[in-house]
Amino acid sequence: MLEKGVAFILAFLALFSSLSGCAFDPNRPRRVRPERSLSAASPEEGRIRAEAMLGNIIQALEEQNHTMLKDLFSEETLRTVDNLDEQIAVLMQFFQGTLQSFEGNPRYPSSEGGRMDGREFFEIRSQNIAVTDKEKYHIHFVYHTINEIYPEKVGLERLRISTLDTFERSREAELEGRVGIEWSMEPGIHVHEWPE
Repeated sequence: MLEKGVAFILAFLALFSSLSGCAFDPNRPRRVRPERSLSAASPEEGRIRAEAMLGNIIQALEEQNHTMLKDLFSEETLRTVDNLDEQIAVLMQFFQGTLQSFEGNPRYPSSEGGRMDGREFFEIRSQNIAVTDKEKYHIHFVYHTINEIYPEKVGLERLRISTLDTFERSREAELEGRVGIEWSMEPGIHVHEWPE
């Protein structure tokens, strides 16, 4: 009886795959349109894009390249954040050293995306630890990879950075019920330091 049930299921699957015009191949790579929504892509693709953006951010900081960093931001952020140039100058002064290593937070990047009226949107929120030869940093950013509803949102929306020590002290304080850092949720660049 069990053998007949298994044979029936296998026959059904064979018939279904032949009617659909193609057989299922688990080794066949999935296609992801470049610079398109990740709504149908793997979490691995989101991680790759987050790492690429982090690499661009770190390169601009190491080279102290104001223009390169500013070009990563969305048109909307450039339009709505009046003092972005000053924020970049503060960040350039805060970030010290040459990158030695980095790692992403195991829970991140997280993402949100989909379609609305046939138009795609996708946002990545990434948290990372970057280690330079001078300091350890916690870097968080919000990055819109595509937005066909509001194209001016494509690019970085927010970049927050602190030393890893500040980030860990704040988390510890919050877990103990004390007040930690009030992490900014506003667009632009935010450098957070532990109050002395």
